[in-house]
Formats: sequence, C-alpha cells, structure tokens
Amino acid sequence: MPWLLLLSLVVAAATVPAQDVWRAATAQVRFEVEITDAPSDPCAGILVLLPDGGLLPRPTADAIVFDEAGKELRSGSVWHNLREGYGVIFEPPAKGKRAFVYLRPGQRRAVPGDFCPSLLLQTQPGKASLDEARLLAKENRGGRIGLVDRIGDVFNPFGPDDNYTSYYSGYLKITKSGRYYLATVSDEGSEVHINGKTVASWPGIHTRQAGAKGQYGDNVALTDGRHRIEYFHFEVTGAQETHLLWRQPDDKPDALPTTVPASAFIRSGSARVVDVVNRAGTPLAWFTFAAESYLWLGAQPVNLYRFRARQEGVWDFGGGQQVKGKEAVWLIEGNEPRDVAFRLASSSYSRPVYFDRPPRGASINNNGQRREYRSVLLGMCRAVVPPRRPCADWSTNLWATLLGVVEPHEGQDVLDEVFERSRQDVIALKKEDRRWLEDVYFDLLRESDVNRAFQWQERFLREETDNARRFDWQLARVDVLLYEVNDLAKARAAAAGLINVAPAAGPEAVARLLVRQGDIERLAGEKEAARKLYATAQERYQKSRPDWRAEAVRQASLYEMVRSLIEQYALPDARELMRKWELELPLSKLDGDYVLAEAAYWRAVGQCAKAVRSLRAYREQVDLTTFLPQAMEQEADCLVTLKKYDELAALVADMQKRFPTLDLTKKTAQLLEDLRRAPATPLRRTLE
Repeated sequence: MPWLLLLSLVVAAATVPAQDVWRAATAQVRFEVEITDAPSDPCAGILVLLPDGGLLPRPTADAIVFDEAGKELRSGSVWHNLREGYGVIFEPPAKGKRAFVYLRPGQRRAVPGDFCPSLLLQTQPGKASLDEARLLAKENRGGRIGLVDRIGDVFNPFGPDDNYTSYYSGYLKITKSGRYYLATVSDEGSEVHINGKTVASWPGIHTRQAGAKGQYGDNVALTDGRHRIEYFHFEVTGAQETHLLWRQPDDKPDALPTTVPASAFIRSGSARVVDVVNRAGTPLAWFTFAAESYLWLGAQPVNLYRFRARQEGVWDFGGGQQVKGKEAVWLIEGNEPRDVAFRLASSSYSRPVYFDRPPRGASINNNGQRREYRSVLLGMCRAVVPPRRPCADWSTNLWATLLGVVEPHEGQDVLDEVFERSRQDVIALKKEDRRWLEDVYFDLLRESDVNRAFQWQERFLREETDNARRFDWQLARVDVLLYEVNDLAKARAAAAGLINVAPAAGPEAVARLLVRQGDIERLAGEKEAARKLYATAQERYQKSRPDWRAEAVRQASLYEMVRSLIEQYALPDARELMRKWELELPLSKLDGDYVLAEAAYWRAVGQCAKAVRSLRAYREQVDLTTFLPQAMEQEADCLVTLKKYDELAALVADMQKRFPTLDLTKKTAQLLEDLRRAPATPLRRTLE
C-alpha cells in the first residue's frame, strides 16, 4: 500500500468522532451524557442516572464508560430499578464534558473501593421499617435515587410522603480530628452508622418531639479525612423528618447539636443523558418529564406534567389514551406512580411517573394558567378515540379542575369535546355544576354559531325537568333572537309566546320576561313602551318600592361593584350581579348607569357589537344626562375596535351637536381625522 494512502487512512481514523465508534463489542445500547457538575473531590466521581423501563439488557446489565477520546473510565453501579433507571458513578474525564456509557448483558460491577460517591439518597415506597431501609442499602435497587445536599428533609424528595423508606449514604470530610457527637432527629424511626458502626439509634414509630434536642446520639472519635456515613429511616403517616446533627470538638459539652451542613459532605458531580442509541445508531425511545404546577380544587391535587423526547413518537397514558409528537402535556392526580410509555418504531420505553418535589401551585385567578389547564384537558379529551366518551372515566378531581378553569366567553374547543362526546357524563354532574357548564357553553355557541346555539337550546330544554330552568332555556331563545340574530320582530313574537308559560316557572320568571320585553322595545326605539314594561317588572319583583334617593344610591353601588368585578376579571360574578340588577332596578336601563356597566362587560369579553347596539339606543333616547358622555366614550371606543368609521363619524356629529366644548368631543373628532388619514392601518387610541 502506498505510504501516502496509508497515512491518509491513519489520519482519517484518528479524526473519527468517539461517538461514531462502538467501543463495547457486546453492548446493546449507548448513552451519551453531558457532565453538568464537577465533584468536590475526584474520588466522589460523576453520577448519572440512566433510564431503563425496557431499554437495558435483561436480566442485569453491566456499564462501561468512555471519555470523548475513547479512554475507558473507571466506574461502578450504585443502583438499578428495572422500571425506573440505572445509576452509574464514574471517574471524571481528564478533558471534555461528555462521556459515553455502554450497557451490555452481565452482572453489575461494584463501585471501586477507592471511590467515595456522596451524598446519595435512595427512597422506596411501600413497606416502611428500619429493616427495609437496611435491605435497601444492601441491594441498591428499587425506589428512586439521587444526590442531596445534606441529611435533613421534612418531606420525601423522591416520591410520596407516607409509607416509604429512606437510605442516605455518603462521606463526611473531617478537617479537625476529635470527638464528635452525632445524633438523629426523625419521624418515624432512624439509625446512623459511621464507618460501619452504629452511633445513633431511635427506632419505632414516633414524632420528633422526644428527640428534638438531639438526645438520640453518641460520641465518636473522628480523624482528619473522609468517613463513611449511613442514615436509615422510615416513615408511616403524618409528618416526616430526617435530620443528622452534630456537636463538634470545639463546641461546649452542653451545647445543643446543630445540623451537619452540606459543606461537611463530599459531593459527587452529576451528568445528564443527551442521547440514546442502539448498536446500529438508531435512536431509542426515552423521555424526560417534570411536574410544572398543580391545581387543588377537589379531594386531591391535579398536577400538570410536561413530557419531552428527542424524536417524535407515540405517548401512551393508559386506557387507550395516546398522543403523537415530541412533547406531551398531561394531568395526573395526586403523587401515586402512574405508568407512562413512549414508543418509536425501533423501541419503547415505559416508567412510573411521580414528582420528586412538589410543583408550584397554579391559580384559577390567573388567566394564562386557566387557559393552560383548559388546553391540557382538551388534549386529554382528543386522545380518547371515538366512539369512547372522553370524560367517561373522569374523577371528581378532573371535573373540579374543568369547572375551575372554565370561564365565560373562552374555551369553546374543550367544551365542544365535553358536550358533543360526553353529554351523559355532564348530565350526571351535580345540578349546579351541570348548569354552570351549560350556561358557559351556550354563550360560546351564541357567539360562534347561532344555529348550533338553537339546537343545543332545544336539547337542553328537552333534557331539563325543572320548570324554572326550562323557562330560562325558553327565554334564552328570545335573547339570541334579540342580540345575535338582531330580529326584533321574531324576538317580540317569541317573548309573547312565553306570557302564558312564565307563571308556572314562578314570580321571578314573570318579572324577567317583562324585563326582556322591555329590552326589545328599548332597542326598537320604543322608549315609553319599554318604560311601562320595566316599571311593571320592577313593581312585581320588589316587595316595597324604595324612594328615588334610595334607588340612586343603590344604582351607584351596583355600578361600582360591577366595574370592580370586571377590572378583576371576575366575569361570572359581574354577570350574576347584573342579572340581579336588571330585576331589581330595570328602569336604570333607560336613564341610569346599567347600560354603562353592561357595555363595560361586553367590551371585556370582546363583544363590542352588542355594546354598541345598547349604547346607541341609550344615546338616541336620552337628552342630557350625567351618564351620556361616558356612554358616548364607550361607544366611540367600540366603533374604533370594530373599524366602523362611518358610524364613528355619525357619533362625532352627535357629540359636536350636544357637547361642542367637551374635551372628549375634540379628542374623538381628532381620532376620526387621524383614522381617515391612514385607513389601511388604523391605530386604536385611548380617548382619555
């Protein structure tokens, strides 16, 4: 072979990336890992937790680790849970931040004797006792494992807070020789070993009180250097605590012992998995996950989990619920392990999911978080393949979550799934919950598809047995004809058809029908007819007629309350208050400030066309009132939003006629002029 060709082959071989060479002949899988934290001492090594869940060789696996240059790194296994993962500790590479871990069939290799991995915590749910903790230490399998800063927790960092066993193992780095007092404070039982000998023991089921001052401990002589520490613990129910304390040589003999600080422990480095392939270089299925937040609206919290994979695949959440993609977001109740699987064409990966540490709390008072949870519920519904009902297996916690994040005028997509595909499950809800969902859904349909709104109105009417509620659905048809269809004649006829029906639904139904008939006449420009209907309704609804002063005070109070609720985006409360207001003082729709409150509500929910219609009727039917400038301002703002500039011009002309010197008139006229100059890109500007 010519020497130039030979040299080129040698150079090419030398430049082949380490990850493209399969360095362990019998290995079935390779993990590429990135070192994220260096150890405080080289003997502590780098800990990486590899996913298993069906990815690794069976029945046991042996790990071999190489650095980026292809040099084998000393290593050993600290833990293996067939369902969850495989823990490897390896020496820090001389250069680089990457390492490659190969898994082949064989016995797990032990951690080299001169290694000092620290500080590890392993927890195991299920049977809880010190014997189980010792068994956990001996076998290094089951449960979960990870690095912690100190022995001192009042919760389980790696799983449920009841019925679990803990085992901490690590190394103290003593810098001053002498006699140390080591003690445990725990709930329930605990035991401390130093260099293999028991120095503190507090077995049994108990709270922390009897040992809160460090009574359960003993003195031990420690020399400079490292010393192996082991802490065994179990928890049954109630509060929980693991706590290692000490009194150092320079402390006074009667001083209370203090928590052994994180700085006293040797600390291992850590690494994270960035890729998994088989011998052919084909990516394997695996994923990471995190509990991002929770809502606690029922008996248990509902946690929002986000799952991520490097390739697109199929997520399986059980019960036939599957989602495709690189990411999936799902709601899981409580913190009991829930199996989640991910499949690629080449492999599958399954593992139990539960959070290590409680996620942050979400709030139904946050619009973005309500929207996020609705989106997840929508995805969960769509993951159920028809003809199965998406809500058939929902718990009370999931229903409570839906009820908490549903809001007026938003989220039709998820309610479409719930009502169209799970109507019988909605019917089975408590009456007040069912009615709330029906009202929100019907309003959404009114805004998006009038024909569907009429269809559901008829269906709700057929399925309802309560007379008062049935009348509400009959009156809803009048509302749609009046406000969405804008057909006054049909609305008037439909209302007239309810005159003989209303009494059976009760006195409030009669009053509400009169109010709606008054609304029809008001929007038709028949002010006096509207006044008579409103007055009749007000007299029937009120047991005693307050004088005009009391009415004025009450109106002002109602207006301020509604406006405040709208500003807080408490729209259901604002709407319910207006519903009571129109019964109590319907005449305020003619010359009071009800119209201002109603318009503010419609604007808040993006229904400016309805606001304009009501405001225009008010403006055309009054002369000069203290509320008229505010009504004109709201009307102008809505017309700008709707880009109805001809109507805005008519409004400006009316303002100039009635309030020629008002600053609001000048600003609105200037706004109209600006919009006419740039009709293609109108800017919405404040009138304030």
